[in-house]
Amino acid sequence: MVEYAFGVPGTGKLLFESFAQRDYPPILAGVTLYTLIVVLANLAADIAYALIDPRIKLRSW
Repeated sequence: MVEYAFGVPGTGKLLFESFAQRDYPPILAGVTLYTLIVVLANLAADIAYALIDPRIKLRSW
């Protein structure tokens, strides 16, 4: 939505247009990219939380 509001092209616009045209390789790449970003952000948050709060312990399996 920011891309449309400010007129700056980016991955969101590419992904949206790919959905509209049923162009599957960019859709797959975009979904994979956003999924990887979310997973890495959650991992970083979990590690930071464990470092900040001493009651939380990191376990090695």
